[in-house]
Amino acid sequence: MFVCSLMAPEKWFCNEEWTPTIEEHFFKKLRRARDKAQYLNIQAGRLCNKHPQVALALLEKFFALEANSIFRADAFLHQAEAYLSLGDKQKAVESFQKALQRQREFPNVITGAWSEYGLLVATEKMSELFDDALKVLQEHRTRLLLPIDQFLWYGIYALITDVRGERQAARDYAAKALHFSGLTDSGLRYHPKLGLVEAQHESLKATLRWLAAEQLA
Repeated sequence: MFVCSLMAPEKWFCNEEWTPTIEEHFFKKLRRARDKAQYLNIQAGRLCNKHPQVALALLEKFFALEANSIFRADAFLHQAEAYLSLGDKQKAVESFQKALQRQREFPNVITGAWSEYGLLVATEKMSELFDDALKVLQEHRTRLLLPIDQFLWYGIYALITDVRGERQAARDYAAKALHFSGLTDSGLRYHPKLGLVEAQHESLKATLRWLAAEQLA
């Protein structure tokens, strides 16, 4: 996927806001673009949190244009994030699952759907989806490269095992997640700061610290 920060000079498909003027300019440029579906997907991804309804509308246009795009999994992920912004957790789950299924069909495609889906299921205590969320985690076990990936993987496991009453497992998973959250070097020679947890996921870290302490009490 194109990275907005690397595109120049005019990032007409990377708008963080959406007004009638921006919309008019976007579609004017889109009409002249060759890869229309890709630009629709990128723009939707920039708007799914702040302007979710707009993002969903753009994604509908993407899906209508592209049935076999390699970015379809990414588009389903953006759709899930937009639904979450609207508070529609059930539709978000459905979109996450579509993204994950698409990745199974195209294993070389990687998105963050596995962790976002797992976090939603775990934090909302959707017990009927626990087994599916853990299956997804196992599918991605060998793809955990960065500290934040390891943190989220173990963190989700900790939350789910805690709800299931598996106290020792919850403690162990929480401790491992917290270990990765405290790393200051990614272990990558040329990108030592890539994928660090740092100040992200403070609420999850607080819960994990509580789980680890609770089991020691």
